[in-house]
Amino acid sequence: SDVCSSDLKRPISLNFHPLTILTMRWNNNVCPSCFNGISARPFILWNIILHILNACLVFLLIYRLSYSNILVSVGVALFFAVHPMHVESVAWVSERKDVLYTFFFLLSCLTYIRYEQKPKALTYITLLVFFVLSCLSKAMAVVLPLTLLLISYWLSDEKGFFAFIRKKVFNGPLLRPLIPLFAISLFFGLIAIQVQSGENFMGWFDIQSDTAKAINEFDTFSLWQRFQFASFGFFFYIFKLFIPTSLSTFYPYPTQEEYDSSFIYMVVPWLFFLVVGLSTYFSERFKLLFFSLAFYFVTIALVLQFVSVGVVIAADRYSYIPYIGILFLIFYGLHRILPSPIQNYVLAGLLVLSIPLSILSKKQIETWIDSESLWTNVIMNNTDQNGQIHANMEQALSVRGSFYGKMADFHTHKSPDKVKADQYLQKAFEDFTIAERLGTKRIAVFEGLGNTYGMRQEFDKALEYYSKALQIAPNNGTVYLNRGITYSILRDHPKAISDYSNAIQFAPSRSLIAYRNRGISYFELKRFNEAKQDFQIVLRSQPNDQLAKKYLKALGN
Repeated sequence: SDVCSSDLKRPISLNFHPLTILTMRWNNNVCPSCFNGISARPFILWNIILHILNACLVFLLIYRLSYSNILVSVGVALFFAVHPMHVESVAWVSERKDVLYTFFFLLSCLTYIRYEQKPKALTYITLLVFFVLSCLSKAMAVVLPLTLLLISYWLSDEKGFFAFIRKKVFNGPLLRPLIPLFAISLFFGLIAIQVQSGENFMGWFDIQSDTAKAINEFDTFSLWQRFQFASFGFFFYIFKLFIPTSLSTFYPYPTQEEYDSSFIYMVVPWLFFLVVGLSTYFSERFKLLFFSLAFYFVTIALVLQFVSVGVVIAADRYSYIPYIGILFLIFYGLHRILPSPIQNYVLAGLLVLSIPLSILSKKQIETWIDSESLWTNVIMNNTDQNGQIHANMEQALSVRGSFYGKMADFHTHKSPDKVKADQYLQKAFEDFTIAERLGTKRIAVFEGLGNTYGMRQEFDKALEYYSKALQIAPNNGTVYLNRGITYSILRDHPKAISDYSNAIQFAPSRSLIAYRNRGISYFELKRFNEAKQDFQIVLRSQPNDQLAKKYLKALGN
């Protein structure tokens, strides 16, 4: 009960997905022989299992939507399973939420179809349970009611969507079972907006006051720019469905120069209006086209960056469910328009395309081996023919540089190898330096340079960059801790004590290190009572801390 209560009160990385976190706790990732003593293998194994189950559920859903066409169902499910754009949702440990919410989302769709055929209270309760579980896995599930409405339309005898809404929803029995679903959707949607805005939803959640927001300020982009980026995303994912090359875990927003000179951002809004307008206007004549595009749009609309979240304009993982709609349009559309004698041959021929898709997926999986492979792929995809790294690669360089820094530390302390440590340290320094040259304002870059100079024992430069980092983020406790350690090395104990005190305030998770180090600084300044208090605090949490015991013994305790 303590675990559940804790999970329900503490969003992770500004996301409320307690069921996802709970399932990840069931995976034992202890690996003594691995870097940092942990392994991603158990998490990824269960992501793969869920992905396979999802492919099976896609088959069952398409089997219902295609009126029991086996070949269409196999085609959609197979392409869903092997498409390279879906690698991120499975290979990234954090995307357990993607495969998990999809599992319950698809179960909800199948349960709803069953309920429509045979309305029973137990079936409806099961639908509600699946929907809530999907929302507890990822907030993207809130679009389910609209998706169910589209499914109901597709399976109805009405050709026009608006005629269907008028006859079957407002003047029929369809609205009543949807009301509780929309209420659940609204509830979890409000939670998601509040949490990603850094709010605690009426005091329900434990969110630190200095937590960064995931949702950007609305005036970051103009209304028209937001619509341009959303329209770009709408076509970007369709394009990548057919040409899944140069895939990346990071598709940054364009720089101002790129945006100003790009023809694409000028055109895509009008193309979007054209596609949506024509498919809606001709919904009665081309029911399949309208349903498939509407399914795609409804399931991807929340991540098209009209409401700007994070620092990327698109992400492979966002295509996970939406591709079902486009794949259904392709396979079922061919089934409908091709003459009977050849349609099965053409559809079977399409299945052969799953082989090159699988090869591309394998290549994409290899980029997820470690942080170096992952972010090197990102940087390479954003480097021009002259070897110039694009200006929007500061975050990628920062993350890869941090990985190199950790590897340097690992080969310095845990698995001593001076040659490797120096190599990784140099790589980290190069990445952070390039990011700084690109004009970054990221605290991780300046903190990383401070750490790098510190490991090189260039302490004055380390202090300079730690101070630059604190100018950007004056409440960053980790930087205070690292600067405090540097002051301790230089035996400037008054400044070290000040930084350790700030670290205790702003980085509670690192407070024991700060208390221990501050105690040593107090000891060196002969402020013995204060030193004693700090060491006692350390021993209350870590009774076997040998350093604290040693100093307390020296103090006569």
